[in-house]
Amino acid sequence: MHPVVLYRPGLSDESEEAVCRQHFPVYRYRTEVPPDSLVVGRYAFLPFYDEMEADVTRLGSRLVNSWAQHRYVADFQYYDDLKDVTFASWFRFEDVPYALRSSPLVVKGRTNSRKFEWHQKMFAPDFQAAVRIGAELAMDGLIGQQGLVLRQYVPLETFELSVTGTPLTNEWRIFYYQGKRLAWGYYWGNLDDWSKVDTAQPDFEAHGLPFADAVARRLVNKVPFVVIDVAKTQDGRWMVVELNDGSQSGLNGVVRPEELYANLAKALTP
Repeated sequence: MHPVVLYRPGLSDESEEAVCRQHFPVYRYRTEVPPDSLVVGRYAFLPFYDEMEADVTRLGSRLVNSWAQHRYVADFQYYDDLKDVTFASWFRFEDVPYALRSSPLVVKGRTNSRKFEWHQKMFAPDFQAAVRIGAELAMDGLIGQQGLVLRQYVPLETFELSVTGTPLTNEWRIFYYQGKRLAWGYYWGNLDDWSKVDTAQPDFEAHGLPFADAVARRLVNKVPFVVIDVAKTQDGRWMVVELNDGSQSGLNGVVRPEELYANLAKALTP
């Protein structure tokens, strides 16, 4: 199969698409995709991912991540596979251990969060606050339909706070294809003082990247094109924050598109 990109404009910087076109045939509409194509989506598959897969299959091609593989990431199905390297999580309020109900929790959707409303709709100082936030998120048009996840709050190394109080942490985003690292960058593109990133980067390269690489190798048979977000805790551990489908994940203004698309093209070339 020949790799191509199905790209939806408007959800990224225009320069990203221009770089993508240097390495792939790029199409805007699924009906343009030629037969025998391996279709990499960039911002193009949602909200009707399953229909996209059905249409592309009828056209004689296939998606780089199937609908089932996308759901593995988007529905937080990966938790059981990675529970030893990520934050303890629960999918029902009644499953949160009583011993932790006086401790802070994080409440989010299975896929998305309201991280920029940190104190109002994500961080809960205790279980009672988590119930209140959960009730609000259940009414949220984006989050409510995903189902909620409650996560044990683990303090992360924090560089600064956003204007809304969101912790901008020592967190990094890494793209992989079949366990092969493609590109990476610091996660929070809205950070003010980038000298802190420069200071943290050598440790990330020495310890955070090998940690993420090891996690990626565990996912090879689960999802081909994946993004792993990792962060360093205040006590010095590296942990997985979450996974994302590589088809939908943004570059956050810090992952270099030239590096991503050049390496992805190499990885997909027979």
